[in-house]
Amino acid sequence: QSVRLRFNVSVSGHAPEALVRLDKLTIAEMPEAVLALPIDQIGTTSMRLNWTPSTLPGFTRYRIYRSTTSTVTTASPLIAEFDQATTDSYIDTGLSTRTTYYYKVFTVDDRDTHSPSGLMTATTLGLPIPLEDDFESGFDGWTVTGEWQVFEGVGRGGGMALVDSPGDYLASTDTTAQFAVNLAGMNWPVLRFWDKHAFAGGSWGRIEFSTDGTSWGNALYGVTGIRTEWRQQAIDLSKWKNQERLFIRFRRATDGNVADGWTIDDLSIGENPNAPIYPVWDGFESESGLWLNSRWATVNDDPREGSGCLHDTPEGRYAPSCEQRLVLAHELDLTSAVDPKLSFFLRGNLAYQSWFRVQLSTDGGLTWGDLSSLNLNYTYDQPDWRFLQVSLAPWMGQQVRLSFVTSGSNNQPTSNILIDSIGIGEEPPGAPSPLSPIDQNIVPELRPILTTVNAVDPQSDPLTYRFEVYADAALTQLVAQVPAVASGSTTTSWRVDVNLPDNAFYWWRCRADDGDDTGPWSSVASFAVNEINNPPNEVQPVTPLNGGTLYSLTELLIWRTTDDPDPGDSILDYHLEIDDDGDFSSPLVTVEGITVSGVPDEAGHLVGLPLDQLAGIESIRAGGWLWRIRARDSRFGYGPWSTATASFRIVSDYERWVVDHFTPAERLDPEISGPEVDDDGDGIPRIIEFACGMDMNISSIEGAPEMRYIMLEGERHLAFEFDRKIGTDLVFRLQSSSRLDFGWKDTGAAVEVIGPIDSVRERCRLTDPLAIGEFSRRFLRVEVDLP
Repeated sequence: QSVRLRFNVSVSGHAPEALVRLDKLTIAEMPEAVLALPIDQIGTTSMRLNWTPSTLPGFTRYRIYRSTTSTVTTASPLIAEFDQATTDSYIDTGLSTRTTYYYKVFTVDDRDTHSPSGLMTATTLGLPIPLEDDFESGFDGWTVTGEWQVFEGVGRGGGMALVDSPGDYLASTDTTAQFAVNLAGMNWPVLRFWDKHAFAGGSWGRIEFSTDGTSWGNALYGVTGIRTEWRQQAIDLSKWKNQERLFIRFRRATDGNVADGWTIDDLSIGENPNAPIYPVWDGFESESGLWLNSRWATVNDDPREGSGCLHDTPEGRYAPSCEQRLVLAHELDLTSAVDPKLSFFLRGNLAYQSWFRVQLSTDGGLTWGDLSSLNLNYTYDQPDWRFLQVSLAPWMGQQVRLSFVTSGSNNQPTSNILIDSIGIGEEPPGAPSPLSPIDQNIVPELRPILTTVNAVDPQSDPLTYRFEVYADAALTQLVAQVPAVASGSTTTSWRVDVNLPDNAFYWWRCRADDGDDTGPWSSVASFAVNEINNPPNEVQPVTPLNGGTLYSLTELLIWRTTDDPDPGDSILDYHLEIDDDGDFSSPLVTVEGITVSGVPDEAGHLVGLPLDQLAGIESIRAGGWLWRIRARDSRFGYGPWSTATASFRIVSDYERWVVDHFTPAERLDPEISGPEVDDDGDGIPRIIEFACGMDMNISSIEGAPEMRYIMLEGERHLAFEFDRKIGTDLVFRLQSSSRLDFGWKDTGAAVEVIGPIDSVRERCRLTDPLAIGEFSRRFLRVEVDLP
């Protein structure tokens, strides 16, 4: 269509000084952009951008913008600018490792029109694995804050080392040195380095880990106090061995005291090459190489026997929210164990909010579980050596990892734990271990197959297995059994020979018999039979209901969690829809995959989600809306939509203004806060002055609707021109009637924007669709109303 454009400067009756300048006005087609080509030469801190050279006749320059999100505009950081059209690449440097960057090349013509290229994106590499860094060649790939740097003459051999400051650190600072690596494909990655430190007062250093560079969990190594001699630390990274991106940062935080700080040298990350072993014993008389120790150190502090024992914090108090791990550097090979037991001696104390745990991992260090009978909590105080023992029989037939852990809260407790004479050995007999199904798994058949890891017979006699299935956890309601099943090579299986009732839980166990002796029962495993998937129960909306008023999109939609009628099944996520039509035939907002956390997996708990976190919510304007919600279970079955009437109304900007400017009592009195109140006596109601962006405290009709004659297709029409507040939710309507006292109807005229007035107002027009002469008598008016 053809349009007209105008620039309008208006002033009030006070005749203020105003000076507006316009220059280089361009209205033209967007010039041709360059073609983005793949990024190459990707390194740990740099990458090369490539594009096709511009052939634009009016070319003036390229401008390259970068972002860490996929939205790249001219408001993003400008990283480079070139004035040669033949330039077709740029190497961006100084980047962080294992970080994704986004770029656009904007071609600028002689009218200063910016034409963006397509989006270019790539992720920098991590430091190479295996990693060995003696800092003699600097510390490329590291990202630092504060005074962290590589400093000469302070390394283990007198060369370079990484330091938190070249001299005494600054008081009351918190700084980091960070790098990233890719641990995918590794089996047992270990971070090793040598360090020494001098911290005064409550200052500390620790090592933190993150998979996204923003969320940092508890530290796995921390230091306080003073240690002037170099000591090697070894940190098990198996928890992240499947991560393609692991950020590791050395963090130093100080109070008002100052000291020399932290020095690190000869850092490496590589595979732990040690083979599985069994049995194990260590009296800590020398460095045995059996352990990966972070802060734990051998000391001569009244050992139980010999000349040495292990101390978790030999230099002082714990660093805040930090663990000290002593990990056996070999997997325990219990595949042939009969009755393995862990034994050791311990003494020491645990101050407020500090803990001691012994943990095992059965998945190669990804997750760890407590040997709970050995748990010690704060207030523990035992100055004499105490003998502790626990059976490892539940892990027979496996290779497991072992770790001793002390940890403390953020208040840096002063605790001391010493360990001596660790032994892992054997006492007969053993027991089979349930393999599947376990851990309340759901089986989709009435006669499931039960499989156990075979027990070990020290005499290698042929074994048979007895299986029992119960309908209760107390093992009193036997529903299926078999007295003897011949052993398989490594596992033994039995299919239940009766139909188990559907939608119920069952508990099972087994034990081995060698013909003369019967071994102990296995641990009890459980499963649920669920042959048919029943959908989740209906979700109950809580608020808003029945047209509840919402004053912003940050307010919550709240519902109660539901559950699933099938035993063992759970709620996976929720599906929410918003529409202005009760049939929800074409909802404006539909969001699936809404998960909840922090509440038990059961029905009746209140959960909520802010409106502004829903995709598509930008299409929701002021006015009335309906919403509904349903649940999906872990087998991907949807439940029914909520049937309770759930609706809300989003207030207009005018209503929010009323709330901000009047007390609750005043809002109840239409003579004070009503939309037809005339504050300044100019005859124009408040709601119209608000919608037109007028000053409600000044008696003036400037900006209010005023009638005009306009020509449309050779015919004269009546029109109202007026100012309108940009972005207002209020509705302007042109109404007509043949009488003044009643019969007003909407003419259907649409608001036409004539042009902007300033940053907050625009000039608009409502035109009567009927030309003058098509009626004998006709009254017109402009109505402003809530949406």
